[in-house]
Formats: sequence, C-alpha cells, structure tokens
Amino acid sequence: MRCVLIDDEPKDLLELSTLHKKYGDLEVVGVFKDHEEAQNFLGKNKIEVLLVNSEMSSMNINNFMTLSKAVQHVIFIRPKKGQTGKIYDFSEVDYLERPLAKPKLSQVISKINEGDEINYSSTSRDFAFVKDGSKVVRIDFKEILFIEALADYVQINTENDRFTVLATMKSMQANLPDDDFFRVHRSYIVRKDKIKIIEDNMILMERKNIPISRSAKQQFFNTFNFL
Repeated sequence: MRCVLIDDEPKDLLELSTLHKKYGDLEVVGVFKDHEEAQNFLGKNKIEVLLVNSEMSSMNINNFMTLSKAVQHVIFIRPKKGQTGKIYDFSEVDYLERPLAKPKLSQVISKINEGDEINYSSTSRDFAFVKDGSKVVRIDFKEILFIEALADYVQINTENDRFTVLATMKSMQANLPDDDFFRVHRSYIVRKDKIKIIEDNMILMERKNIPISRSAKQQFFNTFNFL
C-alpha cells in the first residue's frame, strides 16, 4: 500500500520511516513536514494510507478533513497513554500510540487489509463476503438493517443476525450502493428501505434508535419522497 508520512518533527519522521521498513505492506512514497505540502502531493497521486502526527501545530479539524478525503485510510500517531493530546473522534481513523512498535503497526495494517478484503461480485452489487472471526460469511445487502461502528470494528446488523468485522466505516461506506445506504451519523450507516419511523432526529429501528447528525440531516431527508 502506498503511504505518505506527515510530521513536523524530524526525529519522528525518522522513527516512522524506520518502522515502515520492517513492514513490507507499506511503501512510503512521500514525506512531508506540513499539511499544505502533503495536500498538493495527494491531489496528484493515488495514496492508500496516510500516517500523520496528531500533535502537529499546523493540524486542525479543517486540515484533517481535507486530507482525509484524498486517501483511503488515515492513521494518527498520538501521545502515549497518560499524556494529553489532541483528540479527533472519527470512526474511520486508526491510531498508533507512542512508543511506536512493529506489532502495533501490524495490527492497524491488518485491520485496514481486512476492510479492503470485503469482496463484492464483479457482476452484482447485491451481496458481500465478510470475515466474521474465523468464518467468511455471505451477507445479502437487502437483509442489512444498519451498520454500527464499535471501536476498532464495525457491526453489521441484519434481519436475523449480527456480524462483527475488523474494518472501518469509511471502507464499508465506500463499498455499499449509494442508492440503498446512507451514513446518517459518524457511527451509523442505515439501509434506507428498512426505515419505518423517523421521530425528531432519531430513526426508530426494531433493535436500536439511531441518531441523525446535524451535518447529515438535510442531505438525508433530501433522499426521500414525501407525500
């Protein structure tokens, strides 16, 4: 996977560059000290993974949102436990804590690979194969009620079962048919034809009441036909 590193500390960049050499799945194709240089590069090149220091002085929520749109996966490097640092609470973001170590990076990359291995039929878009623990399970899209982010996993809730998958919400959303599914909240994707009742800013499902975020509300309601 092609990777870009962003960090304003030379020592940290050296640490990251050394770490990636121990993990063959990553190919570092760009190293930058600020988000503006990185953004120009990302606009011209296809990059799968972005590793970025969450404590960079130039990094803020707007810069992060711009960068995240240009890549498939984002990994934040953040302070070790017990230290105060910036918090970006996004379900599609993975985190590595200092001190960095190969097992930690391997775990995050494995999670990304698991998400990317959600394979769909090349001739059909009505089902998917997902890995649930030691099992590979076929899930028909028409049976999905909603998908929920659970820390490092996502839970696919169907009419008759639940499947816990090592993946990100971003990878799930990218592989679901846009006409049938909508991300109503950073932690929830719903199948639109399974919605029966909407009350205030909540979708009332059989198993769960799902919130509709303020940022998604208008676009969400625009997808429906009202009498």
